[in-house]
Amino acid sequence: MKNDSLLPGSTKFRPALAVPVLLTLAILALLTSACGDLPAATDTADSQALYTAAAQTLVADLTLQAGNTAIAQLTELALTPAAVPPTATNTPEPSPTPSPTTTSPPPTPTATSLPCDWAEFVSDLSVPDNSSFPPGADFTKIWRIRNIGSCTWSSDYELIFTGGDLMSAARARPLPGVVRPGETVDLGVDLRAPANPGTYRGDWMLRNPAGNAFGILDNAQGTFWVQIRTVQVVGANQYAYDFVANYCLADWSNGSERLSCPGIPSNREAFVVFLERPELESRVENEPALWTRPAPGRQGWIIAEYPPYLVRNGDHFRAEIGCLYDSPDCELRFQLDYRTANGVVRNLGSWREDYDSTTTLIDLDLSNLAGLSVNFILSVNNLGDDQDANAFWFVPHIRNLVEINKVVLSWQQIKDDECNQLEIYLSSRNSGTANAYYCQERSQYVGNTTLNSSELGQVVDLYNRLISFNADVYNASTEELNYLVFSGGGNNDAVSVDIELLASLAENLFNRIAR
Repeated sequence: MKNDSLLPGSTKFRPALAVPVLLTLAILALLTSACGDLPAATDTADSQALYTAAAQTLVADLTLQAGNTAIAQLTELALTPAAVPPTATNTPEPSPTPSPTTTSPPPTPTATSLPCDWAEFVSDLSVPDNSSFPPGADFTKIWRIRNIGSCTWSSDYELIFTGGDLMSAARARPLPGVVRPGETVDLGVDLRAPANPGTYRGDWMLRNPAGNAFGILDNAQGTFWVQIRTVQVVGANQYAYDFVANYCLADWSNGSERLSCPGIPSNREAFVVFLERPELESRVENEPALWTRPAPGRQGWIIAEYPPYLVRNGDHFRAEIGCLYDSPDCELRFQLDYRTANGVVRNLGSWREDYDSTTTLIDLDLSNLAGLSVNFILSVNNLGDDQDANAFWFVPHIRNLVEINKVVLSWQQIKDDECNQLEIYLSSRNSGTANAYYCQERSQYVGNTTLNSSELGQVVDLYNRLISFNADVYNASTEELNYLVFSGGGNNDAVSVDIELLASLAENLFNRIAR
């Protein structure tokens, strides 16, 4: 029975059924050979039975060997990785060697090449869009720009004005140095707010040494710009020095780092901002103020040092100080100092302010500094909550109370052998008088008049703004000649509009007296 289980067709060894035909032939040959060795049979039946037994024995042995061999082969196949069937061994006849071709392999993907000159706007470092300024205020706009092209910028590259409102700027200025691809550069331009109220915008780009302009955006032709608002200020040009109008000419700092002007209101940084209609802790005003926020933390500072100012006899520093509205935990210390030409800093006053619906008026006589060129320093120190440290300087300025009977203007008009003369006096009580004379051969007093409020305002404004000068005004159509000698106490040169205003004012005053 054991051998029966190993016969061909057994389920256990079904894979061994593929015995080659040669194996069958070999079995038959062995059977024939075995028959030759068998003993002679006594009869046909016995011989047949003996032959059958021998054949069965041989077949069983061969079948067992074949099965064992198949098992070994299957085991080996199971343990050996599958191999690729061999290909045909027919070797093709050699063919002629093809000639070399110039076909290149497919190109690998590459990044799109960058333009040589291309810029990216990063941020405004000063003067955010729609910042407000008084008419004529000087300020500096600074952009941070990144080089995203493939070429290095040098000082042969320029920042150029391309359109809009120039605002008294230079139309081109060289870059400060080398800017490699990927690097940033801070580009600044000095500007002046236009005289008339309104919104103004100037557009700017870069220019390479070949004279080609380029800028920002995807096509490298976009502009970056400065946009401001000029607002009319009550009482403008009536002071010897206006700290609001000139606030961006000052160096602002938190005591250790310089601040941009104007700043951007933030709870994390010190800043200064111009307020057109400030809301003070006690009222709302229509004159300008500076909102100055000290650096965060108790004892944080904000400090402004202004350009040199030549103090004259009769100068007074005037301002109102306090906390802005809705700053209940405001506690501040205001301070006014000055720096002399040799660098010595001296204090003029210090004032403590809380949010208590009251403010402090400052009026300091600067006459003891007359003749000195000094830098005034305005500072605020935080003593309370950071969030409410909202200080204001309301209309900070220097006003000159001129000496009594000071001659501001001497005017002569010569026409058709006539000589008319007028002198305008100002007093410390802010009143003015005009005296008239005939001056042909010998001076003859005609009379005088008191300046009305409009005339007085014009003279005081011109006195506070302009330096002393002489001027001639000639009218060819009437052959009329006017001589002017003006004794100003300001810092600015007279322009034709100022000269014509003085000549017209003097002529009107003279005619009023002489008629």
